[in-house]
Amino acid sequence: MNDNSLPADMNKYLFSDGMTLDDFWICQTPYGETIHFKDRITGKEMTLMLEDEKLHISIINHLKELGVYIEKHETQYFERDITRDIEDLIQKTVTLTSRGNHPAAITLLEKALRKFPAESQLYYLLGAEYTQIGEYENAIGAMTQAIILNPELNIAVFQLGLLYLTQRQAVEAAKTWAPLADLPENDSLRLFSLGLQHLAKNEFTQCQILLEEGIKNNYHNPTLNTDMQKVLGNIKVIG
Repeated sequence: MNDNSLPADMNKYLFSDGMTLDDFWICQTPYGETIHFKDRITGKEMTLMLEDEKLHISIINHLKELGVYIEKHETQYFERDITRDIEDLIQKTVTLTSRGNHPAAITLLEKALRKFPAESQLYYLLGAEYTQIGEYENAIGAMTQAIILNPELNIAVFQLGLLYLTQRQAVEAAKTWAPLADLPENDSLRLFSLGLQHLAKNEFTQCQILLEEGIKNNYHNPTLNTDMQKVLGNIKVIG
């Protein structure tokens, strides 16, 4: 993003729909800063997720200049809470998702991210939940934040590329998936991403070969295998 694409009136960008400075706060840890706000309509506390890191930093700096409240977490307290709570939060999210209660899972993750704003896995799960209910812009924002925090979270890289592909942004998907090409040759995420790029070009035979090979090599994510089987089924129908 270049400077010209930044909002010309940052206050109008932030404070539309009756929002005020009191509705925002910044969560600050030794690992980073995140922007949070209280939705005026629903009353829910939410994380402001932005695809562009430069815009994210600009908004943080502007809010600080206005005197926004900063919620600080010290290193010892923050790390102790991660050790104690992250696995429990993930398990609760999985349980809610298995019951189809995606709104409750999203609420849980949003609250968790106030406490653990540098936890990439929580952003990944939040992106997955938003995907399930069709809120793709929020899903892309959450997945992007997960990757910013942990560029080696390959499943988030794959899912972000898949989100772009489903939004018919094949070029952006290929760009997102580029780091996966450096994974071992038999890595399932590498094979899936290459196969789907062939699909975007209507190269169905190459796509089928790579997806089938990826499924054979994917022993740890059966849900992803199911998704790729559906793609294969569609290819066979087309064929």
